[in-house]
Amino acid sequence: MTMEFVDPVLVWVARLTVALLFAAAGLSKLRRPAEFREAVAAYELMPRSAVALAAPALATAEVVGAALLLWPAGRLAGAVMLGVLLSVFSAAVAISIRRGRTDIDCGCWLFGASQTAGQGRLGPSTLARNGGLAVLVFVAGLAAEGRLLGALDWLTVATGTVAAVGLFAIAVQLTSNLRLLAGLRAARP
Repeated sequence: MTMEFVDPVLVWVARLTVALLFAAAGLSKLRRPAEFREAVAAYELMPRSAVALAAPALATAEVVGAALLLWPAGRLAGAVMLGVLLSVFSAAVAISIRRGRTDIDCGCWLFGASQTAGQGRLGPSTLARNGGLAVLVFVAGLAAEGRLLGALDWLTVATGTVAAVGLFAIAVQLTSNLRLLAGLRAARP
């Protein structure tokens, strides 16, 4: 899958950003297995007995997909794996939103890091975030060909990756703040 019009710097920024986000998310879920099992169970999309197997499998798949993405021979497999995971996660979120179950923790980004802030609650922004991640996963799966990267290119990759991860964190926090403000406004007499 080679696209000549996508600069290899952009491919590497997408690749490193996606790998960092999914590895951090997967590892945080593996560090808190009981909490993540509860988050998966809250979706009520599978029998409780299946959750015990599905939760660690999902978290492990995130970490493995992130690692594969960084390995040149595994980048396409990693991108496909992460794309499938995003599709599964988005379907679960969409079903829950359709059912009116937006008060559950999504079990997503840095799971359990700020449950009290309402950061992980479901909503259209969760699906929008997943859509943005899907675009990044697609770009990350492309071959980083076309030209050799020099020192300035790699500095741009590092800076771009830090900026992209930072923008993602800011977007997640802003969404959380908007939900908190809406809750405060609703509670005001």
